[in-house]
Amino acid sequence: MTLGGKLISLFPAFLLILILGDLVWMVTDPSPFAVVFLVFAIYVLPPLAHRLHSLIWPVVEGVSRLDAPNYSPWWASHKIQSFYEALPRFLSAPCACCPAAIAPGCVSGAARWVGVCTGRRPWRSPIGA
Repeated sequence: MTLGGKLISLFPAFLLILILGDLVWMVTDPSPFAVVFLVFAIYVLPPLAHRLHSLIWPVVEGVSRLDAPNYSPWWASHKIQSFYEALPRFLSAPCACCPAAIAPGCVSGAARWVGVCTGRRPWRSPIGA
């Protein structure tokens, strides 16, 4: 694994430290900026990092070997998204006020925002089912 692969594996820890630091900030000195920063750290920073990373190193379909000496964009993409994999409630939280039965496409829209490939026309259950 390259140095870049080792550094990107620290992204989940960096994000967690950022969120915990913001929570401490909210407790010690409550302000609207702390709330905005928390929302930014949870919902904007990982997708933004993923999109910027994908512009430079796009993930290509196929086998990605982590033991190879070259950089693996798949590994970096996985590490950037691992926060949402570990805590899936954060991914569905923006849709909590509008469940998929009320607003079809809300969940797949949130998934697309964080970089999930949902396809062109994902199947949605009928309303009221």
